[in-house]
Amino acid sequence: MTSINRPRIWEIYNELRSLPEEADRSLKQKRGREIESLIKSLLELEKLQPRLRFRPEGEELDGSFQLNGNFYLLEVKWHSAPSPASSIYAFKGKVDGKLTGTIGFFISIAGFSKDAVNALGKGKDINVLLFDGNDLEIDIKENKGFANACEAKLRAAADEGLIFYPLEATDISKKLDDHSIVTEQVSTSKIDTISSQAKPDLIILSEGITDRLILMELISKAISETLSGKRVKLIDVGGASNLPPTFKGISTEYPNSKYFIIIDDDFIGKQVIHEIGKFAIPGTYTIYQPSPSIEDWLPESKDLPDSTKSYLNRIHEIRARAMKIEPDELKKTNKQFDNFWRDLLEFLKK
Repeated sequence: MTSINRPRIWEIYNELRSLPEEADRSLKQKRGREIESLIKSLLELEKLQPRLRFRPEGEELDGSFQLNGNFYLLEVKWHSAPSPASSIYAFKGKVDGKLTGTIGFFISIAGFSKDAVNALGKGKDINVLLFDGNDLEIDIKENKGFANACEAKLRAAADEGLIFYPLEATDISKKLDDHSIVTEQVSTSKIDTISSQAKPDLIILSEGITDRLILMELISKAISETLSGKRVKLIDVGGASNLPPTFKGISTEYPNSKYFIIIDDDFIGKQVIHEIGKFAIPGTYTIYQPSPSIEDWLPESKDLPDSTKSYLNRIHEIRARAMKIEPDELKKTNKQFDNFWRDLLEFLKK
């Protein structure tokens, strides 16, 4: 693929993204080769001197690029399901075998399993940083640039120890003229001068993208019900272990916002609550623990598609079911939801 401009890169990426999940293996392998060429074009466009070693038989690439005088390793995977911890460990092994101080960027278009970020961030030297599909898309679509994205992730890793710093958040607010709900995907990058964005009144942090999809629908319903003029920002951090450092970093950018934190009611959740309690100011945040997870708030939650077999189908089904949540009915049978919904409405009405 010859050098192309950014709009064309976005156009081609959308074409690749439209490949049906049920497509045969050969088409997915072809998509893997094409995303390799596309990312090479993106790096060349930004003069990052990419050197890529292609693997035509699989949907991944290994390579390197230069940024601010330093060299970084790169790996990309585009599988149907989120990348597990084992895939990241395999790449980390390659990085460990290179020059001391080498850092690698691992891009997984389908994102990462919840255990991946948790496992990689526990008591280990950080030399691998993560991109998901949302990160890559915001780099291409909004002209943020891959270099800026890398710098934002490097800064977050240096400041807060984050192996996954999300570059995208969801802002939800109400229009003044017709009271319709506005949902906007925005950058969270510290490189982009967050202070230039409208300050959110409430920031909700959750573990992953499915949590954010459910919360998007609930926040929209709550704003519609209360006709609140407040702004809500949703950020999924990619894993429970990322919640404390992300909360710590984001709260320095938005010290006057109120924070809701959504985390699964399990052993890791209890550890995270303990970590947050070490630094967070009481009264500035509230923690909610859906049991066993926030998917339990969905209608017929036990029948959701298995993410390891059909991740996109699961995402689509979660979005569809989230739209069908009836808060007044759900709060009668789910105590955790009742607490969250009551506090949310009270905050929006203030």
